[in-house]
Amino acid sequence: MIQVEDLHKTFGDHKVLTGINLTVPAGSTCVILGGSGSGKTVLMKHMIGLLKPDSGKVIIDGEDIVPMGVEALQQVRNTFGMVFQAAALFDSMTVFENVAFPCVSTRGSPRTSSARRSGRGWI
Repeated sequence: MIQVEDLHKTFGDHKVLTGINLTVPAGSTCVILGGSGSGKTVLMKHMIGLLKPDSGKVIIDGEDIVPMGVEALQQVRNTFGMVFQAAALFDSMTVFENVAFPCVSTRGSPRTSSARRSGRGWI
């Protein structure tokens, strides 16, 4: 489960999040909609610990991630998948290499074992 409690974030004089509350029950799907500049990406970055709020809590499976250190946050991040609005494939890699990239970069899986699991070789 994901819970956001009274989340606030400002950048300089610009208030982006002002008291956001959200609960996403385990196993459910949630869509965050809003106009350009409304804080969707800032909220998502808080939910995976890429930003620290000015105040409030972000609770993932019962644990507040706001006070977590780098190693604990990395464990939480490993349970998420996220594609940012301006995301693009690495143009120096094939589609397969782009898809396998998280396995190679976060789990240290060698390219050959990733290729073996997929039944395809690296091109």
